Amino acid sequence: TEVVKAIENVYGTLSDEYRKLVKLRYWNNRKLTWDVIADELHVNRTTAMRWRDEIIIATIELLGWR
Repeated sequence: TEVVKAIENVYGTLSDEYRKLVKLRYWNNRKLTWDVIADELHVNRTTAMRWRDEIIIATIELLGWR
């Protein structure tokens, strides 16, 4: 679908750190908190959530939803 293609496209452009965030948060069987994800990435919680926001914005812009 269009959404899947947009996600794949954006994921393909991400840095290794951003890809790790995606894997930890969305492609992981464990339900990790943002604090745990931030610790895994060696950043603070605010930075991890800002990265998440950037990924979401890139995806919705690619879809033309914004």
